[in-house]
Amino acid sequence: MIRSTLILALLFMTRSLSAGVLTGTIYDADDSLAIGFATVSIENTGQSISSNESGMYRLRLEPGTYELKFSHVSHYSQTIEVAVDDSAKAVDIYLKPAVIDVGLIKVYDRQYDAAQRIIVEAIARKEQLLSQIKEYSFDAYTKLVARDTSKADSSSVVAIFESQVEAFWKYPDDFKEIILARKQTTNIPAEGNLLQVGQLTNFNANRIDFGRYSIVSPTATDALDNYEYYLIDTIFTENSAVFVLEIEPKNQTDALFEGTIKIADSTYAVVGVELTLNKGFDNPYLSNISYRQVYALFEGKYWMPTMIQSSASLDFNLPILPPLSIDYQAALHNFRFEPGFDDSLFGEYVLEVHEAADDIDSIKWDVGRLIPLTPLEQRGYFFVDSVKNHQPLYMKLLIAPFALSIFVLSAQDFIHFNKVEGPYLGFGQYFRNITDRLGLRVKTGYAFDADLWQHEYGFDYTVSKRQKLTFGAQYRDKIRTRPTIFARPDGNATLMALLTKIDAYDYFAEEGFLVKMGLSPLPKTGLYLTYNDFDQKSVRNNSEYSVFNNDELNRPNPSIVDGKLRSISALLTYDSRPRFRDKKGKGVLLSFPSTEVRFFVEHASDDLFDNDFEFTRYSASLQRMDRLFGWAISNLYVFAGASDGSLPPQKYFVADFDAGLTEHEFAFKTMAETNFYGNRALVVYGSIDFGSKLFQKSGLPLIKKIPLGLSLYGGAFWTDFHNHPYHTGDELLLTAKKPYGEAGFGIDRLVPLPLTFVFTWQLSDYPTNRWTWGVSWPVF
Repeated sequence: MIRSTLILALLFMTRSLSAGVLTGTIYDADDSLAIGFATVSIENTGQSISSNESGMYRLRLEPGTYELKFSHVSHYSQTIEVAVDDSAKAVDIYLKPAVIDVGLIKVYDRQYDAAQRIIVEAIARKEQLLSQIKEYSFDAYTKLVARDTSKADSSSVVAIFESQVEAFWKYPDDFKEIILARKQTTNIPAEGNLLQVGQLTNFNANRIDFGRYSIVSPTATDALDNYEYYLIDTIFTENSAVFVLEIEPKNQTDALFEGTIKIADSTYAVVGVELTLNKGFDNPYLSNISYRQVYALFEGKYWMPTMIQSSASLDFNLPILPPLSIDYQAALHNFRFEPGFDDSLFGEYVLEVHEAADDIDSIKWDVGRLIPLTPLEQRGYFFVDSVKNHQPLYMKLLIAPFALSIFVLSAQDFIHFNKVEGPYLGFGQYFRNITDRLGLRVKTGYAFDADLWQHEYGFDYTVSKRQKLTFGAQYRDKIRTRPTIFARPDGNATLMALLTKIDAYDYFAEEGFLVKMGLSPLPKTGLYLTYNDFDQKSVRNNSEYSVFNNDELNRPNPSIVDGKLRSISALLTYDSRPRFRDKKGKGVLLSFPSTEVRFFVEHASDDLFDNDFEFTRYSASLQRMDRLFGWAISNLYVFAGASDGSLPPQKYFVADFDAGLTEHEFAFKTMAETNFYGNRALVVYGSIDFGSKLFQKSGLPLIKKIPLGLSLYGGAFWTDFHNHPYHTGDELLLTAKKPYGEAGFGIDRLVPLPLTFVFTWQLSDYPTNRWTWGVSWPVF
């Protein structure tokens, strides 16, 4: 897969700089007005590009003679011969209109009018159309511009993202996209630019997913239950008639499309869309959403989009964030059909960023920029870069506290604080690309209150990229956090510990090494085997400092069983979410539905190795996120753990309390500062986020007009010690022998800020909070 990616990238990077650039504008022959989103095709090559909204086009061509075909729905096509050398050349084109006005046809009874008959035929034939294409690939240039709508000049440009990509699709749903080159304003780090085309939105599908919504497609099998259709025009393109249909939702409660869709007369394929979302799309931050696809005919049978354009208004109602307009464009060209892809091309990642993506020089970049920047965007680039590079001192002083806070929260390898270590300063870095297969991990630092130097060194080596077989080892001498059910392993307690002495973690010291191996036996799975060899010992609280609550003491740090731990562990994971790989790491993309499953087992025995411990520890977890009813989001988390033998305290299952400034979705909110322990545990937690739809769909006169968003959540957990020998300190630990339960609800849009107010009641009778309230950031 990597080899094929590299070859593609080299082909892109080595395209001759002697290529000529052909530019021009496409006009209407009758009124001399520019024609936006016309198609320019290079005959007998499969290459095609669209003009922008101002009718301007740009083609990169090797020297030679070409037949160029200019076409547009509602205009007759025109073919010309153009000789291209290694210089720039301008050619303007005038297309003759070809519109037949059939008048406005609107029929409101249940019988099919002309438009409804066209849609019925399109629905009947869509499976045949979908089955025609087995494989294709294309090149694309993408651009996203964010503007401050409160300003009108070049200072309104907040950020610009651009990328040049190559994409591959194979039946039924294999997709891969490679960012070969990217550019962005200097206020955006390169790794923050993952601008792509993504899977082409298929308007022949039954449902089109958009955030929390699964929206009925205009050609869905049940489309006539949701839309009215009106034939408003018949136009000609590619020497065939195209019907222009107006789409009108039958209700405004459901999220549906409105606008126009173009259907080819001969095949009944979708050949163009110009749509917006109706009032049923409910998002307090996004509005004025529009979407356009411009299509061209390839090889006389494939209608494919050559231009994708979308826009939206974004306003978080925060004083520090201005209202924004977001404009996205993608110019698709050079379609290749049935190229015969190697299956290894698709592999694990749906999106990759090539190593040379940020190294392309300006000449090569400008040649591949197929949508010219507008004068405002050109000035915006200069303005943003100038402000970034020459920021006045007072602005730097204002931004410094926010930047420092983000650094403290996100860079705990460099700085952190907790009740055991106190303040910690150090250096940590993962050098991912020492070679094509080798990565190194280096971390060292000093914990001041614990008076302890800490170290961590390791490496990872990729044995087989195809099987994702890796081998690695690590040495560490450091303070560790005990594993918890809700919080992230080795989490960062700095903010709350420093401000208020609230720290949900328990700590112990560990020195030794591990050896590990990982592979991916099946798609989206991982199997990780580890041998652990560590000396572990208890640590005490060494710091009682906090900005507030200085008169209170930190929660005691429980002791562990000191000794030599030698164990073998295995972790099996499955994650259905699509993955991407940037130059600095890997990640996952949000998708619905998504399922994450983890199975873990660890075994320590004196029969295998000289050992101070004898136990087996098992755990399994499931997280499932999905849409309900096409507009609500459900989230379910289940965890189960058990053990055999004498499980030491450092391996207990810990149901930990939430210790953040804001409420976390999968955390029990009424636990105060209390952890529950056991050598076995069971947790179930779920939530449903309805937005405002539950009120709207009630149909009740007053209730349906409530503008607030509603979410419901709740869960229960149980922990216990069973067939467990006593360890010193166990008498100080709490267990939940009968289930600890809670339930609550969240309300957003109470204030003009992106905050959800959550109210939670304990359903059991443990001596923690009976009820509590807080705020959280909405997930969607």
